[in-house]
Amino acid sequence: MTEDERFRTNHDRIRNRAALIDILTPILRARSPWFWLQRLQDAGVPSARFASFTQFQNDVHYRENAMVVDMDAPTGGTLSVAGAPWEFSDFDVPIVRGPRPGEHSDEYRAGRWTCDTLPRAGA
Repeated sequence: MTEDERFRTNHDRIRNRAALIDILTPILRARSPWFWLQRLQDAGVPSARFASFTQFQNDVHYRENAMVVDMDAPTGGTLSVAGAPWEFSDFDVPIVRGPRPGEHSDEYRAGRWTCDTLPRAGA
């Protein structure tokens, strides 16, 4: 494939994506994802293990680093949600729930909300 003009540059590969997918799909499907992950890591390609949402949601690393956090659901129970994708040394990033459908409709329709009066996270 390295000699195939259709795939020489990234632009070429994008332009010929359908053909590239047709060629690579049976090759990639012939081995497990773990095989390919090991090959990528052995070659020094940044890569990580595959995870279902359930695995991601319950992974100790993601939990300890607040990449997944639990919050109370407005209808009861808890929800696992994505944490903040950044971290600050002097500031905690609050994770707050969004409004329920219609929760602020009356205020909006009455014109009591402007850009200066919208509720802010942590306020």
